Amino acid sequence: MHNGAKNTPAALPGIIEGIKDKGYEIVLIKDLIPEGEYYTDVQGELHLSN
Repeated sequence: MHNGAKNTPAALPGIIEGIKDKGYEIVLIKDLIPEGEYYTDVQGELHLSN
């Protein structure tokens, strides 16, 4: 959707509604990344460093 396709703006309301209907919440990427020092384990999970 980042390629500037002409139909993207018209499609977004339906896409957003479908996402929310499935119980998901739309958030900013910065809200998904923890502040401070952290590491990723072998399973791909983030852990805050002490």
